[in-house]
Amino acid sequence: MLLQGPDVTNTLIGVLMKFRQEKIAVTADIEGMFLQVVVAEQDRDCLRFYWLPADGQAVLTYRITRHLFGATSSLACANMALKKTLADHGDKYGVEARNVMNKNFYVDDCLSSVNSQERAFVLVNDLTNLCLDGGFHLTKWMSNDKEVLGAIPEQERAPELKSLDLNMDDLPVARALGVQWSPQSDTLSFNVAPAERSLTRRGLLSIVSSVFDPLGLVAPFVLPAKILLQEVCRQGLEWNEPIEGVSLQRWEVWLQELIRLKEWNVPR
Repeated sequence: MLLQGPDVTNTLIGVLMKFRQEKIAVTADIEGMFLQVVVAEQDRDCLRFYWLPADGQAVLTYRITRHLFGATSSLACANMALKKTLADHGDKYGVEARNVMNKNFYVDDCLSSVNSQERAFVLVNDLTNLCLDGGFHLTKWMSNDKEVLGAIPEQERAPELKSLDLNMDDLPVARALGVQWSPQSDTLSFNVAPAERSLTRRGLLSIVSSVFDPLGLVAPFVLPAKILLQEVCRQGLEWNEPIEGVSLQRWEVWLQELIRLKEWNVPR
């Protein structure tokens, strides 16, 4: 019965496009974002639940005091708390940090880009402190610039960077809102390894949907498979009915090409 609340989340495509604007990219993540936002005392009865102890004692009644991941209202509440942090404390920091907090967060993920190392240093410092003012811990920093990473405390870097020698080792592949990003070459790519699926309408839909491409970078490649799926639907095939004939041949050719998608990349 919880209400969803207003949709104040930045668009996925909008955040990714801003991530692609300048030469130095940085990403970070708010640790346990929803759990940092307290549920108002008068609202806690809406998040009441029961617990049956293992020893057979009486049923206990609890109320959740922090917004939990998965509740209908949590997304709006957490986003509003982040925007309230900006409204309350943003004046202490530069325009760039304020703009990033307002436009470059997708829920708990921050993706931004700047045109110089100096601006990156200031942005990381300002954004970290601005989040702290609201009780949010901004961590798991990643960048395509090793000097920017070197200025960030090791414990605040992305987990895959903590055992890395920034002077010797290549930067590992990371994920930017579900998109595969290689900071070392600063490219976006696709690591598609489709699981075995039945050659049915259900299997076709499953594999086509597995190609996550919010920016439409490989839309020309995915489109023929979507057209084939339309045709199979028009033929009246049931979900688990095998695809046959010319449709099956086209589907098998496309699957062979899908494996090669990992060879392709595009500059961030």
